[in-house]
Amino acid sequence: MRRTTFPDDDVIREMPDISGITTDPELLIKCVNIWRMRGFSDVPPDPYEVAMMNTIQQEVVIMANFIDFIRDEPKRLAASLDVPRLGDM
Repeated sequence: MRRTTFPDDDVIREMPDISGITTDPELLIKCVNIWRMRGFSDVPPDPYEVAMMNTIQQEVVIMANFIDFIRDEPKRLAASLDVPRLGDM
C-alpha cells in the first residue's frame, strides 16, 4: 500500500501499488469483472484463458459472418444480374 494525496480534496488515502503490473490492463479488468460476477469466489480467472476466450468468441463471430456471406451469395448474384426473385413475382 502507498499513500496518495488527491489534489481535489487534499485527502490522503491508502492505495494499492499497481506499478508492478505487466499484463494488459483491459484484460485484467475483464478478469476482475468475471471474478466479480462469480462473487469473488474460488480463484480469479486466468488472464490467458480469458484472452483465449475472447479470441475464440471473435472467431465464432467471424465464422458466422462467413456462413451468412456464403448463404447470401445466390441473392447477391441475382441482384447483380437483375434477375427477379421468385418471391418478388
